[in-house]
Amino acid sequence: MQFKRLDGQKFGRLTVWAYHGKNKHGIATWFCECECGGIKIAPSGSLVCGFTKSCGCIGKEHPSHTKHGDKGKRIYNIWKSMNERCNCETSCSYSHYGARGISICPEWKSYAAFREWSLANGYTKNLTIDRINNDGNYEPVNCRWTTTKEQARNTTRTVYATLLGVKKPFIEWCELLGLDYKKTYGLIRREKRRL
Repeated sequence: MQFKRLDGQKFGRLTVWAYHGKNKHGIATWFCECECGGIKIAPSGSLVCGFTKSCGCIGKEHPSHTKHGDKGKRIYNIWKSMNERCNCETSCSYSHYGARGISICPEWKSYAAFREWSLANGYTKNLTIDRINNDGNYEPVNCRWTTTKEQARNTTRTVYATLLGVKKPFIEWCELLGLDYKKTYGLIRREKRRL
């Protein structure tokens, strides 16, 4: 088994008893006993990242906590994934986010606040969340909803070019000028090597 053993560890009110097996997504799940005596089977990531803290008794004790009803919906999954890659060392994306110091603003620790901002700032099912400054945090002033194509142009690997004082991704300049990106980029790289 190629996963970290959690036997005997405590997460919130849950103490891990034993390995349960892998779920349909291939993620390790664990038998847990709650302080109230309840039993919970939970996946590794939910325990380690703090999404699962009890057998459900916490929610019953605090009925004033509003139920958003979005669990499993796309916007909720985006919020959850954002939290995992910034806070959970077991996330396969952690090295590109949390390990680089990228965090989530205190306001967005609440899903309700994140959802409210998202719906007021252009969220639709065909868009993804994008940090304007790729080295900046997840916070309202540094985030926007964009297409996958636009987001792919805002990474640490993006090559930029400035033409007539305007800076854009090089691929975007090629599209605007009707140039083949791969050929043009290849020519420039060859010329640089010659100089």
